[in-house]
Amino acid sequence: MDRKSLLKFGFITLLLVSSTVLSIGSIENFYEEDFSDLEYCDKEFCHENYIELHVCDQWQNEEKGSHYKDVLNLRSREKVEHQSVDDNYTPRDPIYINGNDDFHDKAEENNWFGDGTEQNPYIIEEYEICGRDTETGHPNYAVIIRNTDVHFEVRNNFLFGASHPNPGSSTSAVALTNVNNGVIRNNKMRSNSHGINLLVGSSYNEVLNNTLIDNDRAILINSNNNTIAGNNVTIEDGSPMFSLGGIYLRDSAEYNTLTRNRISKYYDTGGEGRGIYASELSNNNLIYHNIFIDNEVHALDHGDNIWNKPYPTGGNYWDNHTEPDEYSGPDQDEPGSDGFVDEPKEIKGEGDNVDKYPLTTPTPPKVEEEEDDDVLDRIRDIPGFTSLMLLPSVMIAVAIYRKKKE
Repeated sequence: MDRKSLLKFGFITLLLVSSTVLSIGSIENFYEEDFSDLEYCDKEFCHENYIELHVCDQWQNEEKGSHYKDVLNLRSREKVEHQSVDDNYTPRDPIYINGNDDFHDKAEENNWFGDGTEQNPYIIEEYEICGRDTETGHPNYAVIIRNTDVHFEVRNNFLFGASHPNPGSSTSAVALTNVNNGVIRNNKMRSNSHGINLLVGSSYNEVLNNTLIDNDRAILINSNNNTIAGNNVTIEDGSPMFSLGGIYLRDSAEYNTLTRNRISKYYDTGGEGRGIYASELSNNNLIYHNIFIDNEVHALDHGDNIWNKPYPTGGNYWDNHTEPDEYSGPDQDEPGSDGFVDEPKEIKGEGDNVDKYPLTTPTPPKVEEEEDDDVLDRIRDIPGFTSLMLLPSVMIAVAIYRKKKE
């Protein structure tokens, strides 16, 4: 291979690697997305596209009001013979996994990709799962995983109907108990008591880029050291009857990172709807670069948590706290605007919490030197990634060296 061909090969390789980084790091574009036209199986869509609609079953609870009847508008996969909401979804029964060996057996049984290693995680994807028992009407889970530390992803699924009239129910679309190394990514979850439930002992998991609509509690965290990033949490068809938070930090949830989530329209006919709720035992959680829009109460924090990163990375966007912005600097006492509200945002609750650097717009200021994005850090940590980035340059240098020796 001559020098010209080698240079061309190195350049093409570098382009391919760069495009891979951009596609994996698409969470960077989260703030530029338009969430006004979300696609999911709502009542009108289903009525237009399917001849016969049913609930997961014929269960309802008159005393709990109309919210739980909304579940009746979701179709039963057993009674609809037409194509799914998305052609890529395959209807199936709920998934229950208990232990690493059971995960291995289920993966073989269902032909799931992967072997459970970090480099090759199990993949559960493109399913449509109703989270109720269609025969008994009892609440169920769409996906429940317990007692595992293998690597896996639950991604690109439509999970719905895991709802229960009892506000204390832990019924969830996805529930993890004593689970590490899981990724819940790019799923659509609708009309569940909980969308995603990280129960006791579930750490070092990632919840990324999910769309959660009309869930009583969209994401519940009762564990430590998890990353919740890039999720769209909203209420579309009226309020839940019982809401403790779009994202709820429960009991002793600690050292979790919540960033780049959009939380909107959380309100509650029975009390105060909260965008994020943190109990008195939930401490040391990092909450920044989230977007709060049109919630009854954006945040209620009874613990001791961190609501911003140091200047100039900043805090969160609050639609009721966007001005003034006449000063800049770490103490907001230098002339000139900087994209941060001059006055801190006090967080309601029994904890003494503030967002020191509220954002003036949903898009945070660009910080060139900032390299602390959790998701991008994970990409950089992929084994061999750095070597792959340097490969074209190394090959070119070696070729030139050999050419000179000739």
